[in-house]
Amino acid sequence: MKTPFRIALELAWSDGSMSKRGAMMLEQLGDAFDLSAQDRALVEDEFVAEELSDRIDRGSGTGADLLHLWLEQTLSELAREDIGAQIATIACAAVEAGLTKQGWKDGIRYASEMGLGDAFARAVWAEEEIHEVEGDVPQILIPLSEHLLG
Repeated sequence: MKTPFRIALELAWSDGSMSKRGAMMLEQLGDAFDLSAQDRALVEDEFVAEELSDRIDRGSGTGADLLHLWLEQTLSELAREDIGAQIATIACAAVEAGLTKQGWKDGIRYASEMGLGDAFARAVWAEEEIHEVEGDVPQILIPLSEHLLG
């Protein structure tokens, strides 16, 4: 499952090259997620091995424009007061649907990358009562929701 930082990497490299602006935005995202250098390196190494090792096309770094739009929306969504409740609602629905071991691993990795791993874990293990959140799922959580709930 692609994590948020992996999605950002793909956007930054979408035209075959990454600009300095794109690199700075990835740094901003890593800081916003409080992503450790080790965790970031793991995602980057996986991305390089899977996506860049055979790439021969070169662009001009215009993926930074796509990344900028995505980053603005993502940071706005992460600032929402209900983001923890949103991820907990997804986790509870996944448990009700029959969360698998791999689903747990994918979900906790995705949530942890954004600093929401505790909210995901507490919901899965029913450590507190979860009040389902009404309304639209934030865009940053849609990949997780689709992966776990289909």
